Amino acid sequence: MVFKILNDKFKMTVGVFTIGMKKPKWSKKEVNILRKYYKVLPTTEIKKLLPNRSVEAIQIKAKRLGLRKTIEETYLSRDEQLELSEGEWGYLAGIIDGDGSIGVQICTRTIRPIIIISNTDINFIKWISNKLSVKYYPIKETKGYNKKVLYEV
Repeated sequence: MVFKILNDKFKMTVGVFTIGMKKPKWSKKEVNILRKYYKVLPTTEIKKLLPNRSVEAIQIKAKRLGLRKTIEETYLSRDEQLELSEGEWGYLAGIIDGDGSIGVQICTRTIRPIIIISNTDINFIKWISNKLSVKYYPIKETKGYNKKVLYEV
């Protein structure tokens, strides 16, 4: 009942996350594309072949179909996406060493390596975000006289 009183503006803002909205079923053609390319292409490239599906939807469907990428395939496909010069790789290594941290994220059945870079310079964070094709997030406002927002990639 509560959802009926949501106005159209809110529904447009929420978009695909509107409660009660049915997800379109996967067609045989989409499933065949996924089966054919999942192991050989990065998920972002498969998304281009399946424009009506999100990266997350592609990963979920692949898992349900029993399709898996090996660790080598995952890292190779990710490495192919990053077009950095040798100097930029070195610069990135220095950034991680100075402003970053390396750790692991433990999920239910997987352990994933993670790298976090934190900085207050939004232009610097946007550059890293653009180069690595990842999102950045404002984390918190720093304390002291010169208050700044701390961002994380």
